[in-house]
Amino acid sequence: MATTQVNRRRTALAEIPVRMSQLRVSTDEVPVLLNRTVIDSPLDNIPLGYLTPSPSQDELIIRQRGRRRSINWSPDKIPSSTAALLSILRTPTKSTSTMTLRSSPRKRLHLDSVASSSVMLSPHSIGQSPTRKIRTPQTVATPLSAYTPQMKRLRFTESPIAQQNQTTPLSKILKGLSQSQLINVIQELVNNEPAIETKVRNNLPIPDIRPMEEQLIQLKKNIFKSLPTSRLMKNTDSVGHSRAATHLATFKKTVVDQSNQLNESENWDALLDYTLMAWPVVRATPVWDNKTHNSVRRSCFKILSWHCLCALKTAGNALGEQRLKDLFNQMAAMKADCDDISACEPHLDNILDSIAI
Repeated sequence: MATTQVNRRRTALAEIPVRMSQLRVSTDEVPVLLNRTVIDSPLDNIPLGYLTPSPSQDELIIRQRGRRRSINWSPDKIPSSTAALLSILRTPTKSTSTMTLRSSPRKRLHLDSVASSSVMLSPHSIGQSPTRKIRTPQTVATPLSAYTPQMKRLRFTESPIAQQNQTTPLSKILKGLSQSQLINVIQELVNNEPAIETKVRNNLPIPDIRPMEEQLIQLKKNIFKSLPTSRLMKNTDSVGHSRAATHLATFKKTVVDQSNQLNESENWDALLDYTLMAWPVVRATPVWDNKTHNSVRRSCFKILSWHCLCALKTAGNALGEQRLKDLFNQMAAMKADCDDISACEPHLDNILDSIAI
């Protein structure tokens, strides 16, 4: 049995060279095999692409380039033909632009105005295309008015309706004018007319501070509305101050503007009345746990103290006895809020003594 198996193996090994010779194809037989319509050999199952493979696109490009040239690093000048060939064979690189991707609108408008103004026609180029001369932004200074359109004011030759309509009451017409317009109208009427000016001065009332008081009270309410309403949080801590910081700044600005308006107009009696009115409103603002947060409160007290001192120094006895007594009665409570009001006490005593005499 063992001898039979050995003989079979030897017979199979002996058939391998014969079968391999049948698979071999000589170069002379390839055209014959390609031109035959019917192939009975074992090559019938082999694709023709394996016998004559076609080169790829990359290989065709490499063949067209030819033999790679060695790079010459010498500083000698390269011939123009060689430079042109190298520029063709060189791999293209991404072009970099010097223009920034982002620029401000003012700079873009500036560059556009420079480009439009740089188109000039020479006197010798009549009938030819214009030449564009671009100047750098450093050499051309474009005024700021070139960027903003100039709006023309409307001018009417006809007289205003307020002058034509005689049935409308004058008081109603004056409500539509601004403060500066009213000042100009009155100033034109009293110019070179002493009698009219004296009559207007005698009829001028004391400035009304009630609208100012209403505005201050409303701003004080806004401060308290901005504070936290939770029972677990304090209203006067740092969190509450951060929420009310904007309203505190608005309150301080209003006090400064209103007091300056009365001071610049030299209505000293109204300024002293404003001080007595605004002081309790400032006192009613929140007192914060951190002392540095009370800077707005202290600033308002100092501003009112300074204006009160200006009124006492300038007006004196003209302020009226009743107004000065009211200030004297409130002086003790005002000194507890701010020590700067103490500077007004000597002037107040001197004025009251002069009135008593």
